[in-house]
Parts: sequence; C-alpha cells; structure tokens
Amino acid sequence: MSLYEETVYPQLGAAFAADELERYFTPTAEELEFANKGARSNGSRLTLLILLKLLQALHRFPAPSEVPAAIVQHIRIHLGIGNDVMLENNDAVQRSRQFAAIREYTSVRRWAKKARHLAVAAGYAAALVMARRADIVNATIVRHSGTYPASRARAGAPQHG
Repeated sequence: MSLYEETVYPQLGAAFAADELERYFTPTAEELEFANKGARSNGSRLTLLILLKLLQALHRFPAPSEVPAAIVQHIRIHLGIGNDVMLENNDAVQRSRQFAAIREYTSVRRWAKKARHLAVAAGYAAALVMARRADIVNATIVRHSGTYPASRARAGAPQHG
C-alpha cells in the first residue's frame, strides 16, 4: 500500500451509488447559474461544474485523469447536455481561469507560502512523536484541514529517515 493510500487525504471511490451522486454531485440552482455565467460553451460549463463539485468533495482540484465518468454523466444530465459534449480541461490557461473563478466563488484560498510553512511546522511537530510517514502526513492534514495541496506538492515534501 502506498503512502497516499494510507493517509486521510480525500480520494474518490471507484464506483458511486445513485444516492451518493445525488447528495454530493448534484449542482444547486446557484451553482448552475455560476456555471452558466462563467462559461461560454457547454464543455466549459461541464468542466467548471465538475471542478466545483470535486473541490467541494476533495478539498482540492483533481487531475483530469481522476474525474470519474459517473460524475461527468451525472453533471451532464443536470446541465441538459448530451454525451457528445466533452470536458474542456486540456488548456492550461483555461484551467487556471476556471480554478480562479471557482476559488472566488467558494472563497477558498490557494495553497500558498503561509500554508506550506504551517504544514511543515505541523509535520515537524508530528515527526517528533511519530515514526511512520503516513501518520505524520495524517497529523498534518487533520491539523490544517481545508484545501489540500496538489499531489505534486506532497511528493516534494522533505523525507527524513
């Protein structure tokens, strides 16, 4: 089992029950309005809503490969668009704009220098009393819950033997 799998870091399951999709991934009228005002094309609206709902569920923006087909289909239904409409997540500039719009809409702050310093301090404090890396990561996440750093930020964290 990898370090990632041993942590409390939020992850998506492989399958979703209908009630889970309904409860966690159904956009509200306000969220639909946000997507309609914030995106010009159906593909952009679909992408914006999926990123918003996954940020709410995971407390981070997922990599495009992490987005389950069931969630995409569920949001398509609520937008009233067909299967021919694809996610528009290949353009880094557009993705950056979408992240910024969602952060503004949700009042979520970006994982910044201050947050990294807090996480390092919490990790150091945990490392003084814990031996397993997964326990240290869990202690850091639990202590500073909110928006989590991307996996590449976690991967670059210092490792001490």
